Amino acid sequence: LANQEERRMARKWALQMLDVMEIKGITEVALADSLGVTCAELSPVLKGHHLPSEELRNGIVTVLGLTY
Repeated sequence: LANQEERRMARKWALQMLDVMEIKGITEVALADSLGVTCAELSPVLKGHHLPSEELRNGIVTVLGLTY
């Protein structure tokens, strides 16, 4: 990631996603399937290494009910 702010935002997204996934009982595989991506594409986002693309972010918002 390019800068400290992007790294912070990526970690924030990851923590929010993981919290909601745990509460709702959604696995990484199930979330990836719902979003139409592979686990390999989703994993860096869940680890806080990458910010989700706009398309992926919109899917995450819909599936998990997150806001950004």
